[in-house]
Amino acid sequence: MLFRSILLISVLSFSMQKHFHFNQNHSFTILQITDLHYGESETADAGNQKNVRFFIENIKPDVVVVTGDLVSGYAWDMEDPTFYQSHWANFSQVFNETQTYYAYALGNHDHQGNFNREQIAKLDMTSPYSLMNASKELDWASTYNVPIFSSYNKSALATNLWLFDSGDQYMLDLSWGKITADQMTWFKSKAHELREQYREIPHSMAFFHIPLPEFMDVWNDQPVFGEKYEDVCCPLFDHGTVFDQFVQEGVSGVFCGHDHNNYYGGWNRGIELVYGRKSGYGSYGPPENVTRGARVITLKEKFDLKTNKIIIERDHYIFDENGEVILNGPSFIRSYQQQNMCSPSFDFSKLLPILDFLEPIIIVGLIYLIWRLLRGIL
Repeated sequence: MLFRSILLISVLSFSMQKHFHFNQNHSFTILQITDLHYGESETADAGNQKNVRFFIENIKPDVVVVTGDLVSGYAWDMEDPTFYQSHWANFSQVFNETQTYYAYALGNHDHQGNFNREQIAKLDMTSPYSLMNASKELDWASTYNVPIFSSYNKSALATNLWLFDSGDQYMLDLSWGKITADQMTWFKSKAHELREQYREIPHSMAFFHIPLPEFMDVWNDQPVFGEKYEDVCCPLFDHGTVFDQFVQEGVSGVFCGHDHNNYYGGWNRGIELVYGRKSGYGSYGPPENVTRGARVITLKEKFDLKTNKIIIERDHYIFDENGEVILNGPSFIRSYQQQNMCSPSFDFSKLLPILDFLEPIIIVGLIYLIWRLLRGIL
């Protein structure tokens, strides 16, 4: 009965889905929040509530995008049957009270508690302020789009937000998750559908949790702003697979989370690759000299009379938990923290106790082999 009620509410929320437009000042504001990690302690959760409310009340965004790890599923005690639901309720309370819409893309830790990805998607779609539009066809991945329409022509598409589910881990848990092939098939089909319906997509951005390998490339080879305090934890075997299709389909901005200590960005092949700012008090990070915050993305719409086309200008900055506006600053090529391979998801240090145990056995074995070889020679 409860499942049917949730499903009914979800269907109703789809039919009444919010339609966004640029405002009368021809602007639109997106607030990116990432890596809150509810569920680790009451103190951390209270800090999350404070920050989310503070960001929303001060920025007054048109929409909030949550790029994953809303809940630390690994903090579940394996007993509480309401673990995820209660923390999601705490999170969504702020949005209900401020009547703020949000788009949520799952991270790699959200589903590690008592709720799997399907249950999380169906629960989130019960919120009247959630824009989640997951489906069985994509195995309930948090992959969907949010169209934003023009202030000049209410029926003209001005910007499209793509939300993707970057999963958790794959390849025997050696690699961080990736956007799957079926999601990219949906993406290309949906982009074609939007162009058929609206003739063009003037501006589009993608939001998801785990960064693409190209986040390494932009740090290594291109001028960047911000800082990199840890390795890029990206899929090991996915270089170019998703990024090339983003280039082909005209995506101009990619925003992610996952690596709590990084907040840099730069351009590569016409796409701006940008980390959000660690927003929450759960889990590790940010570094001691860095405040928690959110990335504010401002879009400005113009109409070109010569071409009769909509032009979108994008800017962004960090708004931290103390109310300080932190501009991106100058971009320049860095000669430090270079990285040529995605950091694997498996912690090889866990093997050290095993290696310590095997070390004397290996040494004895080698001595025995050498003795046998010497006996054979002599």
